[in-house]
Amino acid sequence: MPPARESNDRIDRLLASYPEPAHLANLNLLDSHDTARILTIASDDRASIELAALLLLTFPGAPCLYYGTEIGMGGGREPASRGGFPWDESQWDMDLHRTFRQLIALRREHPALRSPQYRRVWPPPAQHGTMLTIFERTAGNEEIIVAVNAGDTRETLSLPLSDFPGDRLELLWGADTVEHGDHNARISVAPRSGSVWRVM
Repeated sequence: MPPARESNDRIDRLLASYPEPAHLANLNLLDSHDTARILTIASDDRASIELAALLLLTFPGAPCLYYGTEIGMGGGREPASRGGFPWDESQWDMDLHRTFRQLIALRREHPALRSPQYRRVWPPPAQHGTMLTIFERTAGNEEIIVAVNAGDTRETLSLPLSDFPGDRLELLWGADTVEHGDHNARISVAPRSGSVWRVM
């Protein structure tokens, strides 16, 4: 997995290649009938799937879920990716299903997560080594901060709130912590986890 700086550089270049209205039309997906299923691609790593779901459902564009992804269906390249849906809920990964439901509900509730507005907050282009990604989504007066730590160690960052219209962060999704200081929010993001915050 590339460090956060390289991933964010690629995202910035991609978004800069298209006019803003096109960002909303992007069909974003983790897998499809033409690919192996994401669970198989990720070698059954549930944490990676949850981070991918977080990015999918907080990124500009139209998120698309292939049937079964939300309950942990695996499968290699077609035809293995086109197995029948298991209607027996005892075969479902209910924790993964809950994560997808929560993130879908969050996207529906907050216009900022459905807007074309996207701004990279962290890491800056010169920052090396970090696996922490933070970006901002806005719509009107609503401002959302998404933090994703793809690394194996906790990462902590002091975010200057002078860059934002509010002076506090309210946790909307996830379990990470924040400490508020003098115009700063000290965010601590656990390994292989992410959180969604609203600027208040």
